[in-house]
Amino acid sequence: MELSTLDPLHYAELVKDSGIAPGLASLNFRSITGETCYDYLFISSELPRNNAGQVTPGWLRRYTN
Repeated sequence: MELSTLDPLHYAELVKDSGIAPGLASLNFRSITGETCYDYLFISSELPRNNAGQVTPGWLRRYTN
């Protein structure tokens, strides 16, 4: 069983607190940090994009800190 994609805190929340089987958690969840989240947030073809294929600045501003 490979859990290297899960942060220990995420593992505790998913497996220990929520009762998800460790094998299912490792197959269906991944811990991400930093700007990597944008790779997962902006994958929809329904999002407005500019001519270069980038998500428009208005949408990016919605998710900045």
